Amino acid sequence: MRRAIRDLASFPDDRLFKELSEGIPLIVENAVSLDETAHRLYRDREFRASEIMRGFAKEEAAKVLILMDLIRCPSDWEKRADVAGRFYGHVAKRIYAMACSYPNIHSFKELCGLIESECRPFYLEGPNWVDWIFPNSITAEREQTLYVDYVRDLTDESGECYWSAPGNPLPSLGPYESPDCVTLSQALSNAGGNSPDGLATIATIWRDFLPEPEMDRRELRQLIKHTLEQLEAGGLTFEDESTLEFIIWNWPFPMWPLTIKEPRGKSEHLEELREERARTIEWIQETQAKRSPPPAISRSKVEALSDAYDGWAHDVDARAAKRAGGDAKGLRARSSMDISKDFKLPSYARLKKMFCKLTEEERAALLALGWYARENVGDWPRIYERAKDSVSTLDDGYQIGQGYYWRAGLDRWEKEPGSFRAGQRHRI
Repeated sequence: MRRAIRDLASFPDDRLFKELSEGIPLIVENAVSLDETAHRLYRDREFRASEIMRGFAKEEAAKVLILMDLIRCPSDWEKRADVAGRFYGHVAKRIYAMACSYPNIHSFKELCGLIESECRPFYLEGPNWVDWIFPNSITAEREQTLYVDYVRDLTDESGECYWSAPGNPLPSLGPYESPDCVTLSQALSNAGGNSPDGLATIATIWRDFLPEPEMDRRELRQLIKHTLEQLEAGGLTFEDESTLEFIIWNWPFPMWPLTIKEPRGKSEHLEELREERARTIEWIQETQAKRSPPPAISRSKVEALSDAYDGWAHDVDARAAKRAGGDAKGLRARSSMDISKDFKLPSYARLKKMFCKLTEEERAALLALGWYARENVGDWPRIYERAKDSVSTLDDGYQIGQGYYWRAGLDRWEKEPGSFRAGQRHRI
């Protein structure tokens, strides 16, 4: 017995539709079974085992989406064989599963970019963007959930080796939810994927369709809606409107035009990323060292204004606690009318009076310090120049609202930057 899924690429339509109408319901049945097991394990608080089974359910359900892409693909053997081959790729299956949960993907071009990103064999990441080099995120996440392994840090050639063991995932805050791809695969099977005639209808509508980069989801949904209407006209009945809506909103763009490769990293890829990392770290350190010009406000004024802001913040917190019945853990939801009263507190009046006595140069310096405290990599000259350009256009309320960061910004400006350390944020 051998794997023969690629053979489907050469089948004539009649045989292709017949074979898939037999296989898709079997895949859906297995995916639903795996998902039900994940749900049961979740109820029993076996969260790691539940997450593993949920991952398997995603991969199994994704096979239906891959086969639907095979149906939507034009009669090009090479392209169809490529799509069929995704049936066995862990990364490809996870990407198809993820694509069902991308409701905010605006266009086909945006989806292309995300898929390209997910297929990277290595990538730079961390709080400073370049702290470490990681292997493909989908592969790493999958394997770290399943296996104990002995691994090496890829960030530099002499990377440390260590044992990696699966952790125990925390439960979500709500009840167990089936993956969207499982729900979608079941809905598509019921909507025509379990009959030769239904698959033929889908093929007729989609094979002449090639998504353009700027095509948005509104256009995609219109075509999906037309497909479902044609299936209904052919005699298919849907149990409820919610199933139709789910398919319209969650069936992703056809991905047969795209290249989805299982990531296989090469040494030159690693070397390129290491060079990029070195260049970026050098830029971070040079940027962090810039301290000119000095802020046009004295430390004593910054301290006084910061103390006044802290006093007002304390009064606001006291009011919120009082509304919650004095319970520090009580619900502190407040109406906009109640929030507006914060700005009528005597402590805010004192703060605003102090602020209004500042010159425009001092205000610009204060604004820059507030922004500087929050920047991950602090480019002081650029931030200060932007503050000078913006201070006259920003209202007092916004500028005073930066008060939480004034002191931290000045502390950061006065402190000599240290050497770059991976994982350490550079802001205070």
